[in-house]
Amino acid sequence: MYKKTNLPGVFYYPSRVRKHKGKPDKCYYIRYSRNGKKTREKIGWQSEGFSAHLASQIRAERISGHYKEKQSLTVEEAVKKYINAVKANKASWKDDQHRLKPFLDDYGQSQINDITPGDIESYINRIKKGNRKPATVKQYLQVVRRLFNYLNEQELFDKQNPAARVKVSVPDNTVVEALTPEECERLQDVCLNSEIRYNGGYVILFALYTGLRASSLFRLKWEDVDLKKKSIRLKKTKNRRQATILLSDLAVDLLESLDHNDEYVFPSPFGGQRKDIRRVWKKVKREAEIRPHIRFHDLRHTFATMLAEKGVDLDVISRMLTHSSIVVTQKYAHIRDKRLKKATGEIDNIFRSDDPEQN
Repeated sequence: MYKKTNLPGVFYYPSRVRKHKGKPDKCYYIRYSRNGKKTREKIGWQSEGFSAHLASQIRAERISGHYKEKQSLTVEEAVKKYINAVKANKASWKDDQHRLKPFLDDYGQSQINDITPGDIESYINRIKKGNRKPATVKQYLQVVRRLFNYLNEQELFDKQNPAARVKVSVPDNTVVEALTPEECERLQDVCLNSEIRYNGGYVILFALYTGLRASSLFRLKWEDVDLKKKSIRLKKTKNRRQATILLSDLAVDLLESLDHNDEYVFPSPFGGQRKDIRRVWKKVKREAEIRPHIRFHDLRHTFATMLAEKGVDLDVISRMLTHSSIVVTQKYAHIRDKRLKKATGEIDNIFRSDDPEQN
């Protein structure tokens, strides 16, 4: 909620997250009218050196006309700026580019300042008509939100995010799919088959032993592997961060059995970086009698689930999976809670006695 200051047309928003000198950080805004047009403008955060007095001075300059009128961007120009910015910080920037394409098709030549919540609603309704799943529709909405958040941060858009008011309900996805112990055993047997192991079988096993994403497996090079220290270095995770992963003996043994002549640890059968695993995964699932709906990514869930069942703390699992936050790892909390419930049941066994003399 915005709060007034004792200076005309100057108000601020106290952050719920950011802190400045132990108190909530303040973001200052100004309101003014010029040539009959009302304007609200973000000035900046207290932690960045802005104050109510400075905001008031800027407001006076705006009213007097001693400033250059901001030129509104087209949606096409705004999207281009956003994509160029996220390229440096987001490994999945191409996904954002792909999901923004229909938005460009609809509004590319429109002025970004003219986009309204109704426009976003219409755009999302168009996406829904493509028979996409609710979770996919939500991803299209989220990237538009990120676009306007970026523009706000860069002071290229000075209104409330029009995508913030649009909602997409999705089913609860906190329940994760994981292979059963029997499926894991059959999977290992099939992947070690001489026909399959060199054409994707080892990739599948290493995913099971490490919980790595397919993209990390495909990018992994021998220069990033340290067999002596039993570790690998991920130069680029999903969050564009570097990470060092410690390996189990099983994973190390698998790496030692591979041919080290290629640049990539798990190269394509045709040489160079592997791009896909779906065809091999489908064949392995069939031969290992794994449930048809299980995805390759569920090997990652299986890895995390097995660790949680063994009592490994969620913060440790989070680091092993290179999650950006432990909040992402909370989907495995129900497994830990099961163990806790079982442990509390053991208390009864410890203190309850069937000896009639003690009753």
